[in-house]
Amino acid sequence: MRHNRWLHGFCLAAVVLFSFVPLYVFGNGFYIYEQGAKAVGMGGAFTAQADDPSAIFYNPAGISQLEGTQVMFGVSPIMPSAAFESDGSTPLGAAGQTWHAEDHTWTIPHFYITHKINQKISIGLGSYSNFGLGTEWPDDFEGRFTTGAGKAFIKTVTISPIVSYEPITGLSIGIGPAYRYLDINLRNKKLLGMSPSGPVVGTLRLKGDDWDWGYAVGVRYQITSALSAGATYLSEVKHDLHSGKASLNNDTNGARVTGFPQGAAAKLTLPATAIFGLAYKVSGFTFETDAQWTEWSSYRKLRVELDSGNSMESRKNWHNTWTFRLGGQYSLNKYVDLRAGIIWDESAVPRETLDPLVPSGNRWLYCTGLGIHLGSLTFDLAYNYLDDQDRRWKNESGNIAGTPYQVTGKFKDAHAHIFSLSTRYQF
Repeated sequence: MRHNRWLHGFCLAAVVLFSFVPLYVFGNGFYIYEQGAKAVGMGGAFTAQADDPSAIFYNPAGISQLEGTQVMFGVSPIMPSAAFESDGSTPLGAAGQTWHAEDHTWTIPHFYITHKINQKISIGLGSYSNFGLGTEWPDDFEGRFTTGAGKAFIKTVTISPIVSYEPITGLSIGIGPAYRYLDINLRNKKLLGMSPSGPVVGTLRLKGDDWDWGYAVGVRYQITSALSAGATYLSEVKHDLHSGKASLNNDTNGARVTGFPQGAAAKLTLPATAIFGLAYKVSGFTFETDAQWTEWSSYRKLRVELDSGNSMESRKNWHNTWTFRLGGQYSLNKYVDLRAGIIWDESAVPRETLDPLVPSGNRWLYCTGLGIHLGSLTFDLAYNYLDDQDRRWKNESGNIAGTPYQVTGKFKDAHAHIFSLSTRYQF
């Protein structure tokens, strides 16, 4: 009877999962850690606790703690904002002139289901979007000729089945494949030439998608009744977008430029991450600190090969980063948990390749959350405020091809409001 309930739950999970897929969109940034509201409320410091179904993402070994069958789903709306102030280094902008990135609310859903087969083995299935990019600047933005500067949308969907094994009491190991979908959509202006009436400008669009494989592995050890440790590794995924499309239209009359549209191909490696955590519980309090390493050095360039034999390339040369998280929870009573956290997030983007796609610096995030327990049903809510460092843009990515001009200025006032809501039910 128990296994029949699991089969029914698994089928239900599959239906819900694939109904979510079209909604997996983009966050303002490349890595999205908002995959469960309990964790979000504690600044993502959750690798050592990993005690709800979002452990499938945060630490797959953690699902061994979960009794019966548990289903969790939710959403994390992200509302980013940023601006660019020009130095007036080109005829396209005056000193002090400011453009604001388009306001959007990017919605990041998550879905998990877990089942404890016996005291040794647990299984789970999750779907989440942990990489994404959503940046859109106005049509008259001074840097509009930089690749992707008009619009840069990257979405991912990861489907991850997990098995967790507990060889000895307190020690669990989780592992499973991660099948990831990547969809990329870039748009920017292109200088086509000069005419007696002035510059001839076109709109270049690049699109492509791909499915490819990675894996996730985690370990968790309950050192004492109060102290636990955890570690997780999510592998890099190498995407080969070989069936893309490039189109180029003349803005004046909307006509396609000769030779377009045409096929396009690109390779993009989404980086590996390793997370380490230590949690301590005492007198109704839980404290955790995590350190996350991200291998952004795999993102060296964005190169697009066209069927015509031509290519477009933007150097990136990002560097590996560390993110440090500190979070806590206080169980007020059997119904309510109060949470808070803080995050310091190092920027991967060097000064030499900073551009309008990801114009971010080092970040601080300030986090709070709430858990409400109603028997088998749990609601988790969280809010984070992201405060991003101002950055100077003065490098070759600001060059306007075919002219002697280079766009320079400052990306400023970058911040985001991040919300998260999760609902969990235990059968």
